Amino acid sequence: MYSISLLSSLFSSFAVAEEPLPAPEPYMLVQIWGTVYDQDEDPMADPATYGDPEDDVGFKVRRARFGFEGKDAGVKYAVTAGVSAPYDINAQQNLTEFQVVDAHIGLKAVKGLWVIGGMQKLPVSREQLMSSQEITLSERAVSSIWLVPNREIGMLADYTAGGKNLKARIRAGVFNGNESFLGDNNAGNLYAARAELVSGSGKVYQTYGSSKKPSIGIGVDYFMNNDLATTTTSFGADTMVRIQGLAVMAEARLSNIKPTQTDLADSDVFAEVDRFGYLVQLGYTINSFEPAVRYSTYDDNQSLVDVGDVSELLSGINYHWRDGQLRAGAGYVVRMETENAVVNNNTARLWLEAVY
Repeated sequence: MYSISLLSSLFSSFAVAEEPLPAPEPYMLVQIWGTVYDQDEDPMADPATYGDPEDDVGFKVRRARFGFEGKDAGVKYAVTAGVSAPYDINAQQNLTEFQVVDAHIGLKAVKGLWVIGGMQKLPVSREQLMSSQEITLSERAVSSIWLVPNREIGMLADYTAGGKNLKARIRAGVFNGNESFLGDNNAGNLYAARAELVSGSGKVYQTYGSSKKPSIGIGVDYFMNNDLATTTTSFGADTMVRIQGLAVMAEARLSNIKPTQTDLADSDVFAEVDRFGYLVQLGYTINSFEPAVRYSTYDDNQSLVDVGDVSELLSGINYHWRDGQLRAGAGYVVRMETENAVVNNNTARLWLEAVY
């Protein structure tokens, strides 16, 4: 009886008065890339390395997304779909197909607590949680892509407490863990949790702009994914510091992946492996300009020194106008492999972004 009463109380707290749903607002994101220089090792077949999409000189649509979203005091929702070019030549996801990006509904249970169900980002990694339209240099770090899951279908609890200048936020959820919006394909689940503290009123998931007062966000997170043939356990920590036009972001992550039921499916690894990566980024807003530089590194097996050890240095500048709805930029990527696996694969690119 107590459990029935508890469930009844919980669902009644979700009850929404006889009011219409918040009106849908259209959303659009288009990012166009132009490669103006590609330091190919071989124009026809570069050696595959993490972080290198092997773009030749020319143009591509990096991301194109369309949809709608709505939010009021008690309900929020979003549905977006689109296409994305693969991050690098090693990426297994077929992102070039038109597919659902976000499809979720959130209800406010009690003050400060949202419960959100559907296809959504996991509460893991500050850079991964940043919107694609806010990524400083138009692309995420190699460590963020290869150590952090992106979107999954599941249920998330999101609780925030505190005031304008000091608040705490805790997010936790359970997800399918198979990167598909069509349903789960195994009995395992992905569990994720994140806790963070924010001091100051500045935005700590965005780098462009000026913070009137010093602001800092500090987060720690954890996830465990029990997939069909592997189990991955990961811990991460990150921070964002905003002082006037200065924005500094840093993040580090350690993951352990081990084979499990290899008789049911092929495993990504043959033995237990520890993976590690980190990033450090520095940027400064000067009127509409935002120069920035980021160093990141990824090691897909800490017990080996091989082609799976890569670092990259990305430096560039953005120009924002029309209240941030348009952005143009240029950057140069220096990719650094181990001395035994050096590849000439630096890239210079331009980008143009429109968001609505």
